[in-house]
Amino acid sequence: MTLKISTFKTNVESEQEGVWVDIGSGARIKVARMNNFAYEDEIRRLGKPHLRAIRLGTLENETLEKITIKAFSLHILKDWDGIDDDKGEPIPFSSAKAEELMTDYRDFYRMVQEFANEQDLYRKAEQEDAEGNSGSASLGT
Repeated sequence: MTLKISTFKTNVESEQEGVWVDIGSGARIKVARMNNFAYEDEIRRLGKPHLRAIRLGTLENETLEKITIKAFSLHILKDWDGIDDDKGEPIPFSSAKAEELMTDYRDFYRMVQEFANEQDLYRKAEQEDAEGNSGSASLGT
């Protein structure tokens, strides 16, 4: 058996615009692929004031994380549905709210990172095979 190179073909639009992923309890998030063009441009823009520290290897981890979360909130986490606050009220999506939640809830941020790095979510062949299905990936829950 051989490996067909086409198995690595991804859907560029999905990588940029995001795909819906079920995260459990009826909630879902729309996640773009890590290192999409807009994300990379944002990382460069946000990192510019810190170039000297980056070059010297002295950039504080906290600063790097703030830069990354900001870029994630603008270009990776695109939307959500079914996420409520502790009073049961729906939390409307905005990039500012996404940044706040990823900063305050570390495991939520880590989950978004994992999905943004999950290459199978953005595979062209798999998306074409899934057409006509529910239109969202699942955690298997």
